[in-house]
Amino acid sequence: MFLFKIQYAMKTKYTVSLLIFIIVLAGNFKLSAQVLKRYLTIGEVSIPIDNVIMLDSVGEDKQLSYKASFDVQIKSGNQVAILVQLQSLLTSKTPSELALSTLNFKMAPLEERTYTESTIEEIIFPELKADGRESLSVRVKIKAKSVNINQHIFKKPSGNSVRPSTGLVSNFRMDIDKLPGNRITSIGNIILRSGNDKEPFFYIEMSEVDAKLWREWLVTGNDIKKQGVIELLTPNLKDVIMRLKLTDVQIVSNSTRYKSTDTQPSTTIIGLRVGAVEVMADK
Repeated sequence: MFLFKIQYAMKTKYTVSLLIFIIVLAGNFKLSAQVLKRYLTIGEVSIPIDNVIMLDSVGEDKQLSYKASFDVQIKSGNQVAILVQLQSLLTSKTPSELALSTLNFKMAPLEERTYTESTIEEIIFPELKADGRESLSVRVKIKAKSVNINQHIFKKPSGNSVRPSTGLVSNFRMDIDKLPGNRITSIGNIILRSGNDKEPFFYIEMSEVDAKLWREWLVTGNDIKKQGVIELLTPNLKDVIMRLKLTDVQIVSNSTRYKSTDTQPSTTIIGLRVGAVEVMADK
């Protein structure tokens, strides 16, 4: 009986120790599995970014090249303000300084890469789809002449702690001089490139029901330039997060797809060329 008690006590002690080990191991795994956060800073404004790629390479001229690309998720005025600034830098081709910071899960800075004499190569607006569920993110590509790597200098942004809702690619509306637009189901990527003299070109897709006036524009007045806007909306579909002002829009193509098996109205795809695209915050 005494021997049984000793064996039971040892077994209990072993079980408790094993449980403590598992709990500690799980805690350490949880800490190590925490996702690092990354921020973009221009001047005094910092915003979170995602899908960051940083590339340092040697070119054919034997010179180091520093490039980076990242997604800006459209959530609030701060993100839009940064995009306005980035587009201004792209258009003016003015070298600037910006920083990409890496933080741990406690928002403590680990590293900051400061890109000096950097320029914006591309700003890519996402495809908008009425049936899409992806977050609304704008892709930005930059390059710089040099990079300075520092430790522990990032300052956590101050402001409202309430996290705004992220926009979705399905929440949009488009207006070009009052042409029918309620049945537009998708708007293709709009890409702005530095040093590219070609005007941005993109497609929109709509129901054939609304295509008549668009087709007339192509056939009888394709040289006529119209003005328009794309509005990106909050999840409640009422408030505007961001606007894309479209200047001097021209229609360049029209195609309609017919299928004998279709149970829905046919789809029309319109090709548009635009003189300028300007990122604008909500009024």
